Amino acid sequence: MRSVNRDGTILEEGHGTAVNDSPTGMRLLLGVAPSKGQLLEIQTGRSTPGRAICLVEVCWTKPLREDVQGALYLVGSRLNFGTTHGEAI
Repeated sequence: MRSVNRDGTILEEGHGTAVNDSPTGMRLLLGVAPSKGQLLEIQTGRSTPGRAICLVEVCWTKPLREDVQGALYLVGSRLNFGTTHGEAI
């Protein structure tokens, strides 16, 4: 989710890759550049029994590539709330 102005926000949904994770945070490869302090909800793929969900706070974003194939950003985040398991859909 990102703010557009005082009256609204935009919700974005997409896919990314976790490159590194630890008990306190994770590094992600994303096609969008989230801003520092933004909260991201991370969900594991549907192939895992009872999807895992966690909430992370963006600490930094580093552009890696921006070309005709699209943009790619390395994002460092801090675990905000622990992992929970939701119902498998």
